[in-house]
Amino acid sequence: MMNKRDNEQWLADLNAGGEAQAAALNDLRTLILIGLPYALSPWMNSSDPRFVPLVEEAAQETLLRVLDHLNEFQGRSQFTTWVHTIAVRAALTELRRKY
Repeated sequence: MMNKRDNEQWLADLNAGGEAQAAALNDLRTLILIGLPYALSPWMNSSDPRFVPLVEEAAQETLLRVLDHLNEFQGRSQFTTWVHTIAVRAALTELRRKY
């Protein structure tokens, strides 16, 4: 079961390292894997055999980008909205580069 977090808790957990960070990354990955297929539907059909690998790769890339740019989150939106935006951009970049 995913832990409900506000913006401050996301940041605290992701900066904490250890189990708190691992749990937060797992929760973010789950959210990305749920939301990204909807966001990509205008560009790629989910029945395409390349779809799942694209979503998986974009999710992994998103987690790395989030950790690298955590200090750039300004709190003007929900943290998960910020992450979702990064995920969509990562997926579209992969889509343009590979397909």
